[in-house]
Amino acid sequence: MQILVSVDPQGLSLKIKEQARAAGFEKIGIVPAEALQIEGGRLRKWLSQGYRGEMTWMSRDPDQRADPRAFFPRLVQ
Repeated sequence: MQILVSVDPQGLSLKIKEQARAAGFEKIGIVPAEALQIEGGRLRKWLSQGYRGEMTWMSRDPDQRADPRAFFPRLVQ
């Protein structure tokens, strides 16, 4: 069973920003979850050149790292 919740995106954004400021953050930004076309290509090139060093986790799921929608497919409409 799925539970659908109606959310006011602007109201939610304001609440998140308020809590972030209360926690001491000075800069807060919220953007749509979209594929990172240019950055995704750069990540793949960077990985292929072996620049990750000991950060082996960086090589896991580069497609998912370049597109947050792949990480949360159920949230994408």
